[in-house]
Amino acid sequence: MKILDKIILFFEEYFLCLLFILMPVICFFQVLCRYALHLSAPWTEETMRALFVWATFIGASLGVKYGSHLGVTAIVNLFPYRMRTAFQALIYLACTCICLFLTYSSLKMVINQTVLNQLLPVTRLPVGLTTACMPVGFALMSIRFLMRAVGEIQAISHPPATVKEEL
Repeated sequence: MKILDKIILFFEEYFLCLLFILMPVICFFQVLCRYALHLSAPWTEETMRALFVWATFIGASLGVKYGSHLGVTAIVNLFPYRMRTAFQALIYLACTCICLFLTYSSLKMVINQTVLNQLLPVTRLPVGLTTACMPVGFALMSIRFLMRAVGEIQAISHPPATVKEEL
């Protein structure tokens, strides 16, 4: 499981780095063309939007890895360690199921867009290239949520030393 985590992390981090390098470069090019060269570069806005959407979904997966998504833990923290950990594992499993459903649904959407030959208005690229970020992102989030659920389940049977003193 650690190898899979490292592979996904490598993909996420390097892909996000590439996106966050490309977006300002394209934006700078657009400003340069518009104000310095008095030329139009209409493809830049569409391209930056697509890159931003990809960064959002890949970043959401990375957010699951680091536990940076919002959550209300006020009630859950009132329970003892094992119950709190089991509840958290159930939440992660539910999130895994939701992300798997969203992966399936968004994949169907991308396939429909491809079959219907939908194209972006300016670049004339397939719309599926932009929306493919959804099944990819949701699939990565599914894997991340499942990994977190397994980690919580392992934590129930092997609690940290500080928690063993509470038990």
